[in-house]
Amino acid sequence: MSTGASAHVMSTLNDYLEQLGRWLIRWKIQVNSDKCQSVYFTRRRSTPNPPKLYRRPIPWRDETKYLGVILDNRLTYKTHVPEVRNKVSAVNKKLYYVMGKNSKLSLRNKLLLYKTLMRPIMSYASPVWEADARTHINKLEITQNKIVRQITQVPWYVRNKQIQKERKLTPILDYFRKLAIKFFNNIDNSTNAAIAEIPRYDPLEPRKKKRLRTLLG
Repeated sequence: MSTGASAHVMSTLNDYLEQLGRWLIRWKIQVNSDKCQSVYFTRRRSTPNPPKLYRRPIPWRDETKYLGVILDNRLTYKTHVPEVRNKVSAVNKKLYYVMGKNSKLSLRNKLLLYKTLMRPIMSYASPVWEADARTHINKLEITQNKIVRQITQVPWYVRNKQIQKERKLTPILDYFRKLAIKFFNNIDNSTNAAIAEIPRYDPLEPRKKKRLRTLLG
């Protein structure tokens, strides 16, 4: 990974890859460059020449999956959130026989299943992507509302906020915010040397205004 001004980011990245290539050859480690992916994160319409490994270009892609999160080149997470919804729907479909209207499972246990098996899918890595995906959070909120209505079997005229209040269920956005606060507090109190070396930033700087930590302030 290389960050910085467009004029320098590629030269820095290619220097890294050249050193990496020599190291791999020295230690007789083979990497299939055809399976490598590269993404140029920018708002610019034009992109420079792609990086090279073993002198072979690694073509730019519009998005890639890293540690379970789909990163698109503008970091809008427009692909990641729909995939999360699909995963939750798939789990809900498998568990419908114990969470549907004909299930004899208690309401308490149904909600427990949702909180332990489905909500973590939606909240995975949310401190990373939640700030730039605010427009997509409503879609996850709708998903939660549908599942909770399925579980509780309340009449159609009962508002979602009322259901959440009675079942002590936190709205998705508020739940993500709590996770983010805990996440950043753990970072601030961490004794890990690598984490301690992460540069701090001024949340008042205009370029940083969309970072989640700024929004939490």
